[in-house]
Amino acid sequence: MNPASLVIVILNCRLPAPEGEIASGVVIIEDGVVAATGRDFLLALPPDAILIDAERGLVGMGKKDAEELGPIVIGAPADIVCRSRFGETVWAMEAGVIVAPGEGAHQAMIWKAWRERAIRRIMDILARREEHIEVTLVDSEASGEDIVWLFRDARDDVQRLTIRVVPSLLSEPRRIFFLDEASAGHLPEADVHSARAHWWFYLHAGDGACYCLPTRALQRWLRAHAADYPLTATLTPGAAQPLQGRAVPIDQLQAAILRMRVLLL
Repeated sequence: MNPASLVIVILNCRLPAPEGEIASGVVIIEDGVVAATGRDFLLALPPDAILIDAERGLVGMGKKDAEELGPIVIGAPADIVCRSRFGETVWAMEAGVIVAPGEGAHQAMIWKAWRERAIRRIMDILARREEHIEVTLVDSEASGEDIVWLFRDARDDVQRLTIRVVPSLLSEPRRIFFLDEASAGHLPEADVHSARAHWWFYLHAGDGACYCLPTRALQRWLRAHAADYPLTATLTPGAAQPLQGRAVPIDQLQAAILRMRVLLL
């Protein structure tokens, strides 16, 4: 993953402008350059963008230590700063890569936004299913879960499932990339080995599908068979350094874990 190649959308921000501050604006960044900016109701958002919520902060052009922030300039490198309502720098980016508050800030913020987008997408898909009753977002850091889904089964009984959502860590088609236990410590939200949710959902945007696996069955299968696949290193979203893992073909998982399901995006 090349951080500068991402399409980033900054939402819910105040924008400095010559005619006066825009109270609710949007900034779109492509390939590290400002592609568009304006009022939020005037711009169509790219479907696969990473969304960053500025939380009503002031977003303008400048370096992180600049005294004043200028209006966003279309076509300019995305040297952008977000400041809170109290004037404190929340984050800063240079050419579309977040450089503050510190080392690893870009990876951490992009991973957070990527996961939030994936979770919301799954919630929308579940809410449209015929058996759906309620879907709720939960505190994933405290519980190791992202979603609680209530639905009616074939006997009309109410069932409750907890779900962990992981965006694809590798763009290779028809494969799921599982981090090994040592690397998973650097990206705990993607750690399948210690996941506690009932189901583990791997959203593979490149395949246009979400691969849904019962967590305990998946963990048992990995303990028995993970060593059959080569351990490789790749730069994944959310990590500053390459992490090690194993790419497992979807077909082999489907043959081994009969309860596995596929949701089309």
